[in-house]
Parts: sequence; C-alpha cells; structure tokens
Amino acid sequence: MKKGFALILIGIILTFGFGQVQAANDQPQILVSFISESGATLSQLSQGAVGQGVLLYYLPERGPEKPSIAVRLSKTANSTTALAEVYQAPVGQEFVPIKIEPDRVSIEVKNGASIKIVTLDGWWQRDGRPNFNLDISTYGPLYAMWGADYTSKTGFESWAREVKPNELSVKMEIRDPKQEGLPLWDWRSLMPPFPGRGYYRTNYIERKCNTPTQINLGLSPLWPYVAVAGEFLQEPGVLNPPILVDWPKGRLTHFTELATARGQNCSYTLYALDRFYPGKLNLSNFESPFAFYDLSGQGKGYPNLIVRTQRFPPEDAQSTGIDPTVQQGRVVPTDIEWIRYSWRNTVGDYRWDYKVDVMGQNPYGFSTPLAGGALTVDPPDYESFPGWVLKQNWAVMTFVQIENRDYLSIEGVYDWSALEAGIDYLFGWSDQPQKDAYSTIDTGLRGEYRLDAQATISLYFSPVDHKLHLFKAEKGLWNISEAAEIRYASLKKDGYIDQWVYNTLGGSDKKTVTSSTQLNIASQHLIYGDTNQIIIRQTQVQPSLYQTLPPATPQEWKEGAEKLAQNKAPFSPTDIRAMQEQFDGPEMVLNNASMRDYRPLSGGGFRFVLELRTGFQLSGSALLDLTGYRAGQYLVTYTNGNFILEKLTPPLVQAQLLVPALTEFQQSNFRINLRNEGLEDAPPATVQVLGNLPGTRWQNIVIATRPVTLQGGEQNNLNLYWSPPIAGNWQFTTRLEFSDKKVMSLAPVAVKVAGAKEADPNSIVGLSSNSYLIPLLILALALAAGLGGLLVWQRAWRRRSGKDD
Repeated sequence: MKKGFALILIGIILTFGFGQVQAANDQPQILVSFISESGATLSQLSQGAVGQGVLLYYLPERGPEKPSIAVRLSKTANSTTALAEVYQAPVGQEFVPIKIEPDRVSIEVKNGASIKIVTLDGWWQRDGRPNFNLDISTYGPLYAMWGADYTSKTGFESWAREVKPNELSVKMEIRDPKQEGLPLWDWRSLMPPFPGRGYYRTNYIERKCNTPTQINLGLSPLWPYVAVAGEFLQEPGVLNPPILVDWPKGRLTHFTELATARGQNCSYTLYALDRFYPGKLNLSNFESPFAFYDLSGQGKGYPNLIVRTQRFPPEDAQSTGIDPTVQQGRVVPTDIEWIRYSWRNTVGDYRWDYKVDVMGQNPYGFSTPLAGGALTVDPPDYESFPGWVLKQNWAVMTFVQIENRDYLSIEGVYDWSALEAGIDYLFGWSDQPQKDAYSTIDTGLRGEYRLDAQATISLYFSPVDHKLHLFKAEKGLWNISEAAEIRYASLKKDGYIDQWVYNTLGGSDKKTVTSSTQLNIASQHLIYGDTNQIIIRQTQVQPSLYQTLPPATPQEWKEGAEKLAQNKAPFSPTDIRAMQEQFDGPEMVLNNASMRDYRPLSGGGFRFVLELRTGFQLSGSALLDLTGYRAGQYLVTYTNGNFILEKLTPPLVQAQLLVPALTEFQQSNFRINLRNEGLEDAPPATVQVLGNLPGTRWQNIVIATRPVTLQGGEQNNLNLYWSPPIAGNWQFTTRLEFSDKKVMSLAPVAVKVAGAKEADPNSIVGLSSNSYLIPLLILALALAAGLGGLLVWQRAWRRRSGKDD
C-alpha cells in the first residue's frame, strides 16, 4: 500500500469519531471525513501547522466519494495566514465531483471554490475557541447578506438569484481582536453593482457588550464553520457556525451573521443601500443605525431597548423608493429619518411594552469610527444615539403601548409607524396626511399620534387612567377586542388627553358602535355619561402626575419602571366610571338621560347636547336647574361659572363661493364662506369645487377637495388655491357631501379666465346660497391650503420645519 493512500484511510477512520452527527428531528445525518494531502492531521492544521487537506461532508448513503460540500484547508511555509476553500456541487449535480488519489483529492469543479476564507492568524480553532479574524469572499449565489432568501423548493431570491455562478458576490471582514471566540464586528459588502436596484450593499454589525454565549462548534469542531442546519439569524445567546447547506442538493445556501444583532443584547448595526468604503466619511442611508441595548445589564441575548432608524440624506438617489407612488421619481429634498424607539420595562425577553415612533428632518453630521477605525460613517455613535433621538424636534410622532396581549418581535414594535402620515405630508407636497392614517390599530394595542408638531418627544402620566400618554397627542385608540375599544382625544388641545370614550362594537362588520360611555375633563368638572346616565362632579383634575421620556440610560429605565409600578391603577383600566370616582367633589346624577357632542369652549367652559327622556330624575348637587323642563333635546353650556340650557335647534347651513378674477397660469385664491346658524353641530363633510370649460378636455376637473367641520353657531372660511390651465369661459360648482350621505350643492359660478396678457384684477364674482336646512349636518374645519404650487409648499414646509414666525 502506498504511503499517501494509507494517510487517506487514517484520515477517514480518525474523523469518524468526531465528525458523525445525528441531526435532531427531521434534519439529515451528516458524516465528515478528513483526507490529508501533506501528512499534517486536521488537528495540526486547526492549530496553525503548515500543510494541506480536504474535509468531506456527506450523506451516509452517498459516502465520502460523493460529498455535498468539500473544504480544502491549506497553509504554506512562512505564511501567517491560512486558507479554506469551500466547494459545492456544480449546477445540475447533487454532489461535489471529486477523485481521491494516493496523495491528493482532485476537486473537479469548473468555477472553483464558492467561499474563500482567510484566517489572518493562521489557525482555525484553539481550546474550543473558533478564530474569527477572517477575510471572506463568496462567489455565486449565497444568502450572505440581508435582502436575499433561500428555500429548497424555490432556490434563491432577490439579488442572490441574479448573481452569476462564478461572480464575486460578497466580501466580509470579521474581527475578534481579543481572540474571545466571539466576533467584535462583522462588515459585509455586496460586490455586483446592480444599478437601479434597492438592494442592501452594506451590512455592518458591532458587538457592544458581553453576554453569556454558547459557542457551537458544529459538524467539524476542529474546523468549526459548518452547521447541520440553521437560519441567517443567530439564536439568542448562541453562536452557531455560519455555513449552511442544502445537503440533498449539495448547495451552499447561507453564510449567516457572526456578530449578531437580533440575537445579541447590545449591538450597533447599519444596513445601507450604498457600499461603505474605508478612508472616507460614508453618508449612510436606510437602516442607519439600527441599535440594540440592554438597559437592565442582565439580558441573555435579548435587548430591552431597540432604536431602529430609516434615514436618507438630501438628494439621495436611493430615496426614490420610500413611497414610489407618491414620489414619482423625486428624491428627498432634505434629510429624512423615521425612527421607532421600542422598550421593555423588564429584562429583555422579545416582548415589548412601549414604542415611540417619529419622523422628521434632522441632519446627522457626525464622524463615527467603526471596524477598529478603518471605517467612518455619519450617524451618531452607539452610546449617544438614544439621547440624540430624544433631543431632536420631530414633525410627526406616535406612541404605542402594548396593553392586553403579548407582543413578540425581534425588532421592536412595528405598528403605527410615523411614516404612515406620508412622506408627501412631511415635505409639504400635500397639506393632508395619508387617508386613514392611524384610524385602526391591532388588537391589544393602544396608540396615540400627533402631527405637524415640530417638538421633542415627551410623555406624561395621567392621574385619570394611570397610563403614560404622548404629550400633545391629538387622538388615540385602544383596540381592546373585536367588541370593544377606547378612543382618546385632546379636545382642549393643551397637550393632554381630556376625553375617554369606551365603545362596544357590533353589527355585521363588528365596527358599529352599539353603546358608548365617556369621561371628559372639563373646566372644574369631570363629566361622565353613558347610555342612560350623566354624572357631573365638581373637582379640579391635574392633567399630569409627572412628565417623563423614553429611557435612554440604565438609571432612567430603572426609575421609569419603578414609577409606573408605584402608580398602578387600583381599578380596571377600562372602567370609565372608576376614573371619575377616584376624585372627590360634589356631584349631580341625572338618570334616564344621555349626552353627546361634548366639546370645550375657547373661553374655558364647555357645551354638550343633553337628551332628557320621559321620567328623568335628578339627584345630588343641583348644578343644573331642570325645573319645568320636559323630555327633549337641549344644549347645555357652561361659561363664566354658570350652566345655561337652551332648546336645541338643528343645523342651518349657509354657504357662499367667492371666485376672484382669474388669469391663465396664475395661482388664485378661491374662498368659501360657511356658517351654521343652528345650535347643533353639523356632521363631518367634504367640500369639493369642480371646474368646467365646455367643449374642451377640461370638464368637471377637481379644483380642490377639503374635509371641513362647522360647529353650531360658528362660521368657517376656507381658502383654496388654483392655477387655471387655459383661458376661457369657465363654470365652477361647489358641492358639500356630509357623512350621513346628504349632499348640498351651490349653483354654478361663471367666470371668464383671461389670457396670460389680459386681466381685470378688481373684478370678483360671487354666488350665495339660500339658507339650507340639513338635519344633523357637520362641516369639518380645514386648514387653509391648496392643490399644490410653490406658495402652499413653502407654507407647509415652513410650518413643519418650525420656521414660521
């Protein structure tokens, strides 16, 4: 027997002892054999000796002659590095074609190795510690960066499907400077250019704390980089080998994350759509940064604070994909960030308690070193990033609390992103947020939002319901179940929630309100109402017990959790009556009565519609004098310390369209005057103005559409902006459609639009409607804005940028 062949046999026999692995459940059984090509054993090569050999990973029924993958290990004399070349089955085959010769294993793969790994220290494993000072190159399709995918049935997806078999696809720099057996950073770059594609081109993860970690040495512990199975994500508290294989097909499928984000307590990550280069300041985009924190100091693989950013710098070519339908190819004109800030009040366990989500225009301008100083990026660094978020002014903000359910997620709380308001709203391309934004929320979640605020994040604790709320929130919703919800509002617009409405839901769509209970913080009163009772309690309620911020440091996290525990509600959080009863003061109880349409008044009072039913009864404090009143509907007004009752009158709506002199291509201001001469508020409505130039393609075009409100006894004037596209004899029609499906139309207004060189600036055409009685109609107040144009864009942009006087 020849010497080389004997070494082959010895290699096979020796490696069966450590290489045979029985996979759990339905995972395949994989055997591993090592064949030395130089006389050096696998143990010696693993320790850094000079030599060469081949590892064969195979299914038992195929044997080592038909391996699913093969790995050639080599180290040359006088070299400080060692090389591993990983081969997979060629396309159309299910095993690596090899030929075992007396002193060599011939690997007959035309395109060469699919993965090349260089260990900078020359060794692979010592004392159970894998070496993670590695430079890695992959060739052909492989799920080695985010954005790809692989299934045995469909193969690769996204960019990995487009890579040619022998094309350099991903380059990686993995480093473990202290030789702990755990990578400190993991920097990956997608190499093909893929012009015009929104693929991740940079993945960077840096470990920021030590956490107990189990190191799995995989199928071949002396070369600990191949796992029997797994996913691109690492398990929490475990570091598995990175190379994954579709064993029956002989295909390399994954090179998983090594410095881990979602399975590591603390990490600083960037997933960018552009490549990062050493020796320059890299402007980051998309998920830059994505940071994970353990504020408890006790986590085991699970963070309890996640701050996830999506960001684009000005004029970034990749930014056109934020909302392609809205943008129509436009890049963002300024910086844009939308950030979710999710935290847990206990040690991290993939469950979440709260989230604040913000959107705004806050330039970075930092120089943050990464990769041991080899790389520089412009976001804030890991330690200062949470504080930076809390110090900025944000135009749009939402707040979510997980209430009556568990919320498990590896990336924080997704619901109610600030981006739902719309990128067009942020930049002033539209004066209205996206339709139906924040109108629904998932079961078990409570959300609040504020728009157009240009303010820092601020939370407060309400002594009424004993919950955290978003300061300056406009409205909120708690989806308790399929059959119940609580809606919140800040009617006084003083920054604090002052109305709670508990609705039971039914009907075929499960959205019809079948009964309602409400509590209002009024001027020196708490007003409770349900379907059959009104209770007015004289009391003074402070809107906030304390102000706070989302936690950014361990001390803030600890103090915040303790305060919440100390002030826990002594009643069910859905018990609206109990919220009122916790405050002392004389009260009036009115039975067989109900209230609706409560709202505060600008002078500090309030009003609501009172319905007295036959047999109504009054007890307690005589705040209202109902002597001589009969069943019916009344308007109750509290002003200057007195209650006033008036017989309710229905809405009486009058409307007038005023059209200025119009000139072709010049923007003009249409004005609609609206007035409700009844005492009752009208239901929500939409005002639409149509323009018509008979005999042309400009027929019944929409000039403007606006939601409006019109409250009892009040007037509302709308300003609408429009530029005529062509001269001629135009007609303009105004139409009001109310939420109860009733419609009010004004007679057309005829106006001659002058050519660009002719105009009579002093003329104005108007048409008033006769008084038009519409039962239960409301017109909704709209902000003065237009269809577009520079003036509207400037006004909206200045308002959102905080530059208005």
